Parts: sequence; structure tokens; C-alpha cells
Amino acid sequence: MKFDKPKISFEDIEEIAELFFDDSSLLGKPNITDLGGIPNNNFRFTNDVIDVVFKIYSNGQSSINHIEQEIKLIQVVKKELKTLDLISGLDFKYLQSWNGYQVACSRFIKGECLAEIEFTEKLLNKVGNYISDFCLLTRRIETEYYQTESLVSRIEYVFSDISKDKKYRGKEKDILLILHEWEKIRPSVEEIQNSYELNPLHMDMWPYNFILDGESLYLVDFDDWILGPTCIEVAAAIMEFCMFESDYFNLDYLKAMLGGFNIKLVQHVEHLIISMKYLCVLWYGYNFIESDNYADAEVYLRKLISINSKKTSDMIVRTWNEFCHRVS
Repeated sequence: MKFDKPKISFEDIEEIAELFFDDSSLLGKPNITDLGGIPNNNFRFTNDVIDVVFKIYSNGQSSINHIEQEIKLIQVVKKELKTLDLISGLDFKYLQSWNGYQVACSRFIKGECLAEIEFTEKLLNKVGNYISDFCLLTRRIETEYYQTESLVSRIEYVFSDISKDKKYRGKEKDILLILHEWEKIRPSVEEIQNSYELNPLHMDMWPYNFILDGESLYLVDFDDWILGPTCIEVAAAIMEFCMFESDYFNLDYLKAMLGGFNIKLVQHVEHLIISMKYLCVLWYGYNFIESDNYADAEVYLRKLISINSKKTSDMIVRTWNEFCHRVS
């Protein structure tokens, strides 16, 4: 996995804007804000006429085919749920090429990122409801139009580069622990993948990718999408909200999310536990490669250790089963 994230200047963004807008929309000096992002660059571009976000994809994270199908998935989701409103370029194509990198443009969504809002029962209930609606929607998508990539192959792709680096950036013990965990859960992950119908998954439903505008909840950042079992999607959201930037699992958050949830999306609660462990391994690998701050990877190692503890896993299973019993 060769990762190449470009360094972008504000002058570059003005040049990129010309791929999407004609001169009449680009009058005057724009206001440009670097929104950051891992693994891609995101910039807000505003003037008297437009207010948009340019997303410059890093090379090595996703193939062009994967990005093109990401665009397709967003368009399908937008028909029924609040999400990105993409803007095509002057050639009527949503994806543009700039200096060897792919670029997409969407209207800026006004509102607050959930990562910056206090979690309440009402908010988490809304999140749970959105996740259910998303999963039920993607179940109806004709998946033969989407490329196939297995959960196992994604892990192997991410760790192929790490395994070549025998020094592991001084984190040999942590890397070996993660790889050992992967070998333990791999058979169960393969079993889960074969037990469910495969649907397009967002794969990154965490507070930073939800925006609340009034009562409307928007989901953004689809670049980690994959064809996979629904329980992975559910596990990702539960883990990221109930263990947000922490290794502590908040049981009250789980109960609030389940209040808006469709339990039929998951066949067995044990699949949730395995899926959370899988996601910890995956996100550890991605962040190890893509982030300069090891803490971004390390938090997933700490989550994994917590989920592996009998106390945490039993608590999740018990709460899930109690909820299923009440609504059945």
C-alpha cells in the first residue's frame, strides 16, 4: 500500500475550482478554509455565489474505480437520506483529475459535527434510526454494479506495507499484538462474511462523519465504503459512538442508539463483537500508515483490549439481548 497525500495550497484550490465553475461563479477573492482530513484533503471554498467543499483524494487509499463507485453510492443514498450533494464539473462529470489526483466537489453542509456536540439520548436515538434506514436502503441496491472487495483482502492490503517495515516505527510489540489478534478472529470474520448478504457499507459511521443541521442528520465521507455484511456497519457505528475517542464502552449510549434501531439487521450479537474486533484491527492499520500521530492508531489498540475483556463483551451481549427481548 503506497500512500501519497498531496500538499495543497490555497492557490491550488482556486485552480481546482476552475474545473467545476465558470468565470461568472468565481468573481472576487474567495474565502478558503482547510478542513483537514485523514486520508484525504478537504477544503471549503466560499464567495458571494458558491459555498462548497473540494475533496482531493490521496493516491494509494482507493483506486479510481473505487472512487467512481463511491460517487455512485452517494447518488443512490441521496434519493432517500440526507447526505452529500455532489456538484459536477464543467464537463458534467462528478470526478475531476488534477495533477494526478482525483477531486470531487459537494455543497457545504451547514450545521454541527456530532463530534462537537454533547451526546444526548434523543441525538443517539436519531443516529440509530439513520443507521437502520441506511442499512435497509443499501440492502436494496443492485450490488453487481459494485466492485467486490472482501473484509479479509482489505486487512491484507492495509497490513502488506506495514509487514514490509521490520522496524514497525518502534511499535513492534503493538503491531505483533494486532496481527496476532487478526489471526485469531480471521476464521470468524470469514464466517460472518459468508453468513450475510453482501451490501454496500459506509464503514466509517463515527461522530466526525455526521452533521446535524436543525433536526436533519447528514452522513458524509464515503471513501471507505466496501461490500460487506450489515453487522459490520452496525458494529462500526456502535463502537465509534459508544467508545468515542476512548477505550471505555458507554452502556447508556448503546441503549440510546438501540432505541432507534432495527434489530433484524444483525443475526447474532456475537457477530457484533467479532466485527468490532475486526474494525479495531483495520483502523489501527489505516491510522498507523496515514496519520503522523501514533495516538490515532493506538486508540484502536486500546479499544481492542477493552472489547476483548469479558466484562465489556458480556455487557454488550447482555444489553443487546435484553433489548431484543423487549421489542420481540
